[in-house]
Amino acid sequence: MVAGQSYPVSIQLSNIGSQTWTAAGNFNLGSQNPGDNGTWGTGRVGVPASISTGQSATFSYNVTAPATAGTYNFQWRMVQDGVAWFGTSTTNVAVVVTAANTAPAVQLTSPAPNGSVTTPAAISLAASASDTGGAIASVSFWSGSTLLGTDSTAPYAWSIASAVPGAYVFKAVATDNLGASTTSASVNFNVVLATVNGVSATRTYVYDVNQRLCKTINPESGATVVDYDAAGNVAWIAEGTSLTTAVCDRSLVTASQKVVRKYDLLNRVKLVETPGGTANLATTYYLDGQVKSFAAANPGKNTVTTSYLYNKRRLITAESSSNGSTLFTLGYGYNANGVLAALTYPDNQTVTYAPDALGRATQVVSTAGVAYATEIKYWPSGAISSFIYGNGIKHSMEPNERLLPKRSLDSHFVGTTEIKVLDDTYAFDANANVMDIVDRAQNGLTTRGMAYDGADRLTAAVSPLQWGNATYGYDALDNLRSADQGTRQYRYNYDAANRLASIKSPTGAAIFAFAYDRHGNTLSKNLQGFVFDSVNRMSQVTGLQTYRYDGQGRRVQTTDSDNKTTFWIYSQSGQVLYTSEARRNQNLSYIYLGNSQIATRAVAWTGGAVTLRFQHTDALGSPVAETDPLRNIMKRNSYAPYGEAYGATVVDGTGYTGHVMDRGTGLTYMQQRYYDPQIGRFFSVDPVPSRESGDNSNRYAYAKSNPYRFTDPDGRETGMFQQERYRMTQPPPSAIVGVAVVTTIGVALAPAAAYVGGTGAAVFADAAAGSLTGSIAVNGPAIVASSAILAEGALAVASNGGSPSPAYVAGGRFSQVTKAIAGERAGRVCEFCGVQTTPAQKSMSGVSPPKTEAQTDHIVPRSQGGTNSPDNAAHVCRECNRRMSDTPKPNPRDDENSE
Repeated sequence: MVAGQSYPVSIQLSNIGSQTWTAAGNFNLGSQNPGDNGTWGTGRVGVPASISTGQSATFSYNVTAPATAGTYNFQWRMVQDGVAWFGTSTTNVAVVVTAANTAPAVQLTSPAPNGSVTTPAAISLAASASDTGGAIASVSFWSGSTLLGTDSTAPYAWSIASAVPGAYVFKAVATDNLGASTTSASVNFNVVLATVNGVSATRTYVYDVNQRLCKTINPESGATVVDYDAAGNVAWIAEGTSLTTAVCDRSLVTASQKVVRKYDLLNRVKLVETPGGTANLATTYYLDGQVKSFAAANPGKNTVTTSYLYNKRRLITAESSSNGSTLFTLGYGYNANGVLAALTYPDNQTVTYAPDALGRATQVVSTAGVAYATEIKYWPSGAISSFIYGNGIKHSMEPNERLLPKRSLDSHFVGTTEIKVLDDTYAFDANANVMDIVDRAQNGLTTRGMAYDGADRLTAAVSPLQWGNATYGYDALDNLRSADQGTRQYRYNYDAANRLASIKSPTGAAIFAFAYDRHGNTLSKNLQGFVFDSVNRMSQVTGLQTYRYDGQGRRVQTTDSDNKTTFWIYSQSGQVLYTSEARRNQNLSYIYLGNSQIATRAVAWTGGAVTLRFQHTDALGSPVAETDPLRNIMKRNSYAPYGEAYGATVVDGTGYTGHVMDRGTGLTYMQQRYYDPQIGRFFSVDPVPSRESGDNSNRYAYAKSNPYRFTDPDGRETGMFQQERYRMTQPPPSAIVGVAVVTTIGVALAPAAAYVGGTGAAVFADAAAGSLTGSIAVNGPAIVASSAILAEGALAVASNGGSPSPAYVAGGRFSQVTKAIAGERAGRVCEFCGVQTTPAQKSMSGVSPPKTEAQTDHIVPRSQGGTNSPDNAAHVCRECNRRMSDTPKPNPRDDENSE
């Protein structure tokens, strides 16, 4: 025993005498040897009850070891106090009593009391501990009631890598090998938010003596150091270092910080080695350079291998994903023109597309006869105009003059009554920002009206029947500063690294607090932790899910906290096509028409029952309604402005903009990054920080702060309307010297009217209500803006003294007769979008179309009457960027009228 400690004792005795032992009779158990002593803290123990002759009883009580170390007798005997001791004593036990253990001493030596640091900050905790009666087993460090960590080896220390702003109370608890512990005095400490000014952010680029980029310094993620091999290939990259001076510092980077790239003799990456090997990537190739396989390691899990097969034309015919326990394969079939004609899913379901002569799908029908979409028709621009869902619901899309969606309608008839599943109309401002979405299917339930600032950032989204008013404020770095949605009000606070530190209410009440790793990845949101691997992939949401990824960086497996696994299969083009879900005991195929999801096909693991659902999506690609084969509406979804599932909407699968929404975490998986729609920001920095347009000053921002106009297809680059990429933007009339401006709202130009623009251009603007008519003489080129229609007589705008002069339309269109004439006089008129092209006029003021086009200038070949141009030159429309046919449309007019 230890001196002074209390111990329980039980002694069993039998009454073999003639008297009953009772408390009233003063019968007790007494300490003996030496007689009648108080060695054990008590000399008497009363009988537990009346004990009659022949009965046994157990005496249970606590004794206290003597305060002095030594050997003591432990022996007891029955006594009737005031009468006599009687009976036989218990067996004597010699008890060794040792000196009491002295509790350890402990002192928190760091940080200093009442100290403070400014974010971003790491806090180092240290403690000294000693024990005179034993040895220190461990020292644990605490922040209030939260255990930070435990150190069992001196010197005792712990650190907080990225402390969030706030007041802290630290303490240390030392425990010795005998179990005694002591808590140190508390130390108060403050972490102060270093607020970003919201006006500027500095990114530094450092180059070596060979003018190669060797370092980038970013506020969110520190310094990234780069080195090269003898062939000029990137040899290694080290991200998130603290080497923030404007020199290369390559020699200061340790091996544990480097992501190393190794190449074959053809300078193709064959191996990417990561710290600890937890995210290594090995790539193999066919002899012609096509990728044969990727083998991607994942922290603590099996390697994911993705393999590809190609036909003789090097079109992909199969891709498979193996993760050690499962194998999923996608198959591709093509027609004689090399156009995708069939897709086979991992469950051997094959969907056929029957492409037309232009390579466009005319159906989406399985070989088993299940129709997903039929009677597919297109606008001349290539956009789908209509199709019939497999359940008979018809989808139709009407574009406006700028080829932006004007109305999207999904409906069917029961008798003469039209049943609308979806009927949205869209209105846009001059910058193609969505101004209004009117819901005609649900009596205006999801109708929204938007407003934008001068930088085209969403500032208001009003939905009277949903959240009411929503307003948003930003700083110069495109950080959200306020987000008020109905009664929910957020105020955003940023640290000096331009990372979101906290969100509070207008009164200052804390709502969310965030912490980050050195790469700028979000490590925590309040008490929820997140874990990222060495290549910035989220590998775990602590306590909820773990993840695995393939060589393309796409998620292929999620494992829930109950160990139920979901496998995800993405196509090489980035579409999620198939899942195998243990949590719902089913396999699920996602069916697409082009880039739009139109159906899901679920097959139950038990019994094989098939459940077919048709998906009805909005202009962003978000499923907003779901119908069954009998055209019943099974589900409706609604999304807040920045993509949060709104109201009763629950999405666990493809959702906002077609990306996967994880119900368990509330995050939206956008392939290369996770997006938090609750706060409107990504959880990691943009892995592609540099763009030609320089619009990426905020590496966490979503969709250029314009979520109704833009999407993010894979988490790395904001998607925009294709026609905007290559549209030639004209300056306003006020920016052109010598311009003659003619406003024709509701008024037709008088015949033979002369409008002289000097050396500039004549701009005929806002002619939506009338056509330009008459013989209009212009001294210089002519521009027709807005939605003006050039009638036959207006062709004189392209004439200057009988010599052809450029005439083109910005946002307008030609009449059919005018198309042919203008094509002959002033270049060509696109047979697809109706916009006139001009010889030698580059796209978008000099920005080249895609590299798949052989020619970037709109040059008429010699074979068609052009000069100083090769016969193989292409004639490419600068508006829709499509290659025009070699043969011009015939002139429908007589020679006398074609001058």
